[in-house]
Amino acid sequence: MKYKKRPIIIEAFKWMGDQHQTEDPEWAIQAIKDGTIVIPNLEWSMRVHQRPVMEINTLEGVMIANQGDYIIKGVNGELYPCKPDIFEKTYERVYENSPFNRNEMERLEKVRQSEYSETSLKREIKRQKNHLARLNNELKYDIENGIDHSTATKKLILFAKERLSILESLTPKEQKL
Repeated sequence: MKYKKRPIIIEAFKWMGDQHQTEDPEWAIQAIKDGTIVIPNLEWSMRVHQRPVMEINTLEGVMIANQGDYIIKGVNGELYPCKPDIFEKTYERVYENSPFNRNEMERLEKVRQSEYSETSLKREIKRQKNHLARLNNELKYDIENGIDHSTATKKLILFAKERLSILESLTPKEQKL
């Protein structure tokens, strides 16, 4: 039998373990405080693992995260590490402040699952490309005219990126339409 993952939103961050660390979610900080995540002393870590590591107490025991691994907070609040190549094949970014609504996401999921006829699929892809072009033109106009990038403009940028991400995630057959 074959299975596919349900579209469940998880939280995650990329652990760099050095000055390049750009995000530390509150849940990760709390996990460090309560001992679920342990970042061993660098000297010990280098002696034992030959690199900086993070230890995560998971349901299966202690797991080691290396620099560059993603730390995932699962649907039940459990934490575990994931190698970057697996993470990038399994997950895609969700833009939290996007004006993208649930109906739009459901419609696009139907497109991905080919529940549309070929003609409908072509029309949908064309509509998405036209919308992206319009948003890009609006942003270009704002930049050329020195208009401050307000919250609304930033949301448009996220929206455009999300649409682009959806287009890029379509199968090669769909992209040729």
